[in-house]
Amino acid sequence: MGYDGPLQGLKGGLASKRNIKLQLSKPAFNDLRDFKKGIKVIDDNHLTKKFQIDMQTISPISAIDYFMKAYKNNIIDISVEEISLESIITQWYTGDQGARL
Repeated sequence: MGYDGPLQGLKGGLASKRNIKLQLSKPAFNDLRDFKKGIKVIDDNHLTKKFQIDMQTISPISAIDYFMKAYKNNIIDISVEEISLESIITQWYTGDQGARL
């Protein structure tokens, strides 16, 4: 499978998604099925958690507010990132364009 078009076309619906990474001070074992609509868990090692949010469903500010309540005083760092082009290309080559990044 290949793609021969503009970069924006490759990104597609991913332009409305962001990754939010939380660094925690102690392990947290939240039930991963209980997260708000528009939030997907993409990495969880108990001290570092990474989520993908769909900004058509939830804003980054609302997601951060939600995480502040869910993890209380346990968060020591938060970062918000765009989906990387490398992740998008990897998904295209693996044929998994609809999966989480």
